[in-house]
Amino acid sequence: MSYDLPLALRALARTGRGELRDHIADFHRMNDLLASSVDTVQDEISARYCRRLQSLDRLFTGDDELFTSYGIRVARGMAWFNCDRLTDPQATAGAMGSISRSTAAFIAEFRSPDDWRRRLAFRVLRAVVPSRRQWPPPGTPVGGDLRSSELRSMGR
Repeated sequence: MSYDLPLALRALARTGRGELRDHIADFHRMNDLLASSVDTVQDEISARYCRRLQSLDRLFTGDDELFTSYGIRVARGMAWFNCDRLTDPQATAGAMGSISRSTAAFIAEFRSPDDWRRRLAFRVLRAVVPSRRQWPPPGTPVGGDLRSSELRSMGR
């Protein structure tokens, strides 16, 4: 999201289908759709891949959905901002460098956090999520096609 979305938005801006700001309502509608889907996605992922994650979800009592939704909105808002920078010829090089560096820094921090509390939390998550996840066999139907029905209701 932090790398691909600004580039996709820039590509949309180049299509000639109006100004990018003409698509802001769609952008916010997608934010709302993602926010409303967080709990369902968590439930489906834990049921399909690792049932022990449901215990963590209950432990956080909804705070995780709030923070996840907020994080998604912030990341998508930064993507919009970075797209705006990419479309400015004088800022394109700096924006591209910033996007690349910040994405790499986020991944590095996630893999090897500096903070001992995050290291502990990731250690716990690695213990809860089995190293050999139980992937469903190919062709297994996915229950509750929420995204498709939501997108149809939005006229997509």
